[in-house]
Amino acid sequence: MRQRLEDLPVLAEQILDEIGLRIGQPVELDDAAMLALGRHAWPGNVRELRNVLERAVMVSESPSITSEQVQRALPAGIAPALGGGPAIEEVSSLRRAIAEAERHAIQGALAATQGNKVATAQALGISRASLYQKLSSLGIESPGNG
Repeated sequence: MRQRLEDLPVLAEQILDEIGLRIGQPVELDDAAMLALGRHAWPGNVRELRNVLERAVMVSESPSITSEQVQRALPAGIAPALGGGPAIEEVSSLRRAIAEAERHAIQGALAATQGNKVATAQALGISRASLYQKLSSLGIESPGNG
């Protein structure tokens, strides 16, 4: 995973979507928490990221995971990445690009399914709960169909 840190935001969001479905409430990382994840070398694999996120969710009292919760969830063996990780601007612009790509994909799927959210979620390969969460977080309004 350390060779593909640019995939970290997407992987983290997918894992948090799965955790949110399991616990029955959406979960997200605030920007500082994403930066905290990006500043570590990640000697392991995606399973290690999943474990850190699950621990952070367990210690969190809200659906938004903070940097402090991520720091507490990181095992002692994960060292900061050389150079301190990606710059804030890089992570921020990557998150904007991901959000814009999601917005485009969701709007296209909604148009193709004539606003049917069940069909849209299926077309996107996500759960309906994840779709509703993304609609809300991205500020997308859609017809009330399905």
